Amino acid sequence: MNPLAPVAFLTELAALVALGVWGARTGHGSWSWVLAVAAPLVFATIWGALLSPRAPVALPFAVTLTLKILVFGVATWAAVIVWDRWAAVFGVAVLLSLLADLLPT
Repeated sequence: MNPLAPVAFLTELAALVALGVWGARTGHGSWSWVLAVAAPLVFATIWGALLSPRAPVALPFAVTLTLKILVFGVATWAAVIVWDRWAAVFGVAVLLSLLADLLPT
């Protein structure tokens, strides 16, 4: 098992939370509920189908890493909007999570 796997898992959970809170704060009226549910759902669907270690679709490493940078970049952007200074901690965790992909298993 990769020693950074727990960091990667916690980063994924933090991304879901950041996207949900972003959606709740960004939307107005019933749209806040839609965004609060849809944003984490889209992240989880992309992650589960394409990026997770047990994803049913095997992508080349470069494509996987690029998608992870894109998806976590959006989640980090949401974290900056939601948590301001604490987003730096989230950003470092994201970098460690991506580093986990580069280490041999």
